[in-house]
Amino acid sequence: MTAPCTRSLLATVSLLTAVVTALPAAVHTARAQTAAPTPSFGAPTSLLPPPRVKEQPEEAPLPAAPAPSSSETAIGGIRIDELGPIALQSEAIGTIDGLGPDLWRGASRALIAAYLPRLPAPAASPAVRGLARALLLTSAVPPPPATGGASANLLALRLERLTAMGDVDDFVALARALPSGADETSLRARVEAGLLAGDDAAACGEAAGRNASLRGEFWTRAALVCDVIGGRAAQAQLALDLMAEQGGAEQGGVSGGPFMALLRSALGDRKPVASLAGVGPLETALLRASKAEVDAAALGDASALGLRAVALGNGTLPVRLDAAERAEAIGVIPTAKLGEIYAAVPFKKDELANALTLAGNDLSPRGRALFYKAEQQAKGVAAASAEVLKAALDSAREQGRFAQAARVYAAEVAAIDPAPELLWFAESAARALYAAGSPARAEEWRSLAARGPDGAAVEASLWPLSTISAMKTGMPVTTVDSRGTAPWNFHGFDAAGFQRWLATIPEPERAQKGALALGLLDSLGASVPPESWAPFLDAAPARSSPLLAPLARAADGGRVGETVLLALIALGSGDADKWTPETTSAAASALTRVNLGADARALALEAAVAADL
Repeated sequence: MTAPCTRSLLATVSLLTAVVTALPAAVHTARAQTAAPTPSFGAPTSLLPPPRVKEQPEEAPLPAAPAPSSSETAIGGIRIDELGPIALQSEAIGTIDGLGPDLWRGASRALIAAYLPRLPAPAASPAVRGLARALLLTSAVPPPPATGGASANLLALRLERLTAMGDVDDFVALARALPSGADETSLRARVEAGLLAGDDAAACGEAAGRNASLRGEFWTRAALVCDVIGGRAAQAQLALDLMAEQGGAEQGGVSGGPFMALLRSALGDRKPVASLAGVGPLETALLRASKAEVDAAALGDASALGLRAVALGNGTLPVRLDAAERAEAIGVIPTAKLGEIYAAVPFKKDELANALTLAGNDLSPRGRALFYKAEQQAKGVAAASAEVLKAALDSAREQGRFAQAARVYAAEVAAIDPAPELLWFAESAARALYAAGSPARAEEWRSLAARGPDGAAVEASLWPLSTISAMKTGMPVTTVDSRGTAPWNFHGFDAAGFQRWLATIPEPERAQKGALALGLLDSLGASVPPESWAPFLDAAPARSSPLLAPLARAADGGRVGETVLLALIALGSGDADKWTPETTSAAASALTRVNLGADARALALEAAVAADL
């Protein structure tokens, strides 16, 4: 390289560094983490909320097509082009009809801006993911900003939550649906969508062709990523070296989080990646480009996108297996993909011959893969398959991993016909099918279980799952009683069935589980008499959320978007085993009152399975 060329490059990098240093570093939030659909065995019997129809964008390379006409962008009778600046127009755009164009009717913009960033993500609960997805993707006009006041960009908040959830497909679809304006939020989304979709040329073309006024940490990082994936490794390395000499790497923010380690890995550093915390779309592109191995310890704090990237390609098979279990649990890879990775794990003949014993004693991902391989070998022989399935499901239940195991083996369990010679499998089969959202098939196994010597106890043990699964959904029918009140409960309460089930629960667990069961049934519309609560009032005190009162007011006012948003925030976690009974019941009740009964029932069923009711 000639001296003038070197001086020119140095001057360019110096100017870039100075600009980046002068500007406050943008917070590059880990946009980490659609849910894998729970297997269904016939639409008429599925308990899962009906899918909200997604409008698939046309397959076209990024950037997206020119801005749609006003006739194509009318939402709820309001033309998007009448909303003012392009940033406000973009906030109304979605990819599904979802919760309807009046989603945010009655909600304040300040409330939406305050709570959207707190949506649980990643989330192990399919019900939470489904509601969050509907909230983030529904085409609906939000409240306008106050005149003259600063306001958060709601589109940017929606996009950030989609990446935090690891919802790559929906993030890409939303980015492609945005008008091809020059606002930074839309442009950045299109760059990130291109990288996540593997359309590197379009993504880097967008980044390179942006308005010169768009500067900052994200664009510095994007330029380095594009150099790497564009085969300009020497240029990226030289830029990094020059920036490091001048302190620019630190001051420019490119060394924050895992970005620098992944960049160096993509440039030839063969050290295993030690951390995946904060991995977003740019880092995901570097992982893909580097094909670097990932240290097993890095999975502990990995973002959803980080787990997805490892599960789908980076790392040794044991690390990929661990990542795949974690990724499937939060819905960022399909359950079928986890099955494929289980099936790829090699085992010796003697291990397969003693699979049930070895897998039962091995609580690691490899042990669960051994169960899966053993079931694959037994497939076609009902008794042999049932034996493996029972062992796998019972082991998962003991480990608190039952929901995932039910998804993994849902099709295999459903394929076995209930028969008297399989009576010993009936309870495990029924419990798995209830959890997987196939209640009709589960009831067949429950009926079989009732015929056994311990039939009454087994049938009683399944009472909560059976009862919740049978609850009707939809708006409760209100009636006026003699006092002029309008109770919304519309299901009878089987007090005798509740007591029979309670008798199957160990004494130390009865108060907590009994209170949870009553709360869930009451929230779905069961007419639980007040006196039924008396034995459970002294159960462990609930940690009440301060959002329960606002949540109830939103539901009573029919404010759908606000109700869904506050319900998800009040739960406090995307993991059903971390929900409190009081908050779960309040969330399900509120959802039922705004005509989201199917979602409420799914939420209640997940809570029941997680609590091992």
